[in-house]
Amino acid sequence: MEYENFDEPILSEIARWNRISMRKDIEEIVSSGVQQVDQQFFDRIIFKDEIQAFHNFIRSKLDNSEHN
Repeated sequence: MEYENFDEPILSEIARWNRISMRKDIEEIVSSGVQQVDQQFFDRIIFKDEIQAFHNFIRSKLDNSEHN
């Protein structure tokens, strides 16, 4: 099971929400007004004026991982 780190009653609630999320009426409610965006656009929406600081952070983490 994909939720092996959870015990009852959490497992039952996850299973219940998984069933509910598959209903067509729920899918329509959730997807109403949804817009598909690429990663760059998403980053700009989330990080706004801090996008350059975010990119610098990612670069520093990538540089550190390459040196380890």
